[in-house]
Amino acid sequence: MKTISKPKKVIKLDIIDDDKISVFAIVCQSKIYKLSWYLNKIMLFDLKKEKDYTCPKNNNYCRYKSDKNNFNTSLYLISNISSKGFLIPSKKNANYFLIIEKEASELEKKEFLIKIKNISEILFIFELDLKEIENLNRCSIND
Repeated sequence: MKTISKPKKVIKLDIIDDDKISVFAIVCQSKIYKLSWYLNKIMLFDLKKEKDYTCPKNNNYCRYKSDKNNFNTSLYLISNISSKGFLIPSKKNANYFLIIEKEASELEKKEFLIKIKNISEILFIFELDLKEIENLNRCSIND
């Protein structure tokens, strides 16, 4: 009996508009599910497990998404590490990326960083300068 296989799903990455997205690198030794729980509790996000993000070379990165949050936009928490390498190799020190798909003012970002630094699980968090990152389109996770 011959089996019919389903066609592979192709994921197309959008070009990122640097002015409408903020990406924060997080250094944290906790598992992503535990970090998302803390972010949900303290930051009032609604992060839920999504299908893993698969990029070229078949690397899978764990991903959580929130559409209900205080930024009123989509927000992603994604692992930087997979079994086959890093999502953004130039940021090997970061365990996770928090991606906010909204233009945020400097005051919003400052208040956000102050509040998120109080989460005991987070060792360090910093905003990425999107103009300096190679392979930045890997951060666009619209599929």
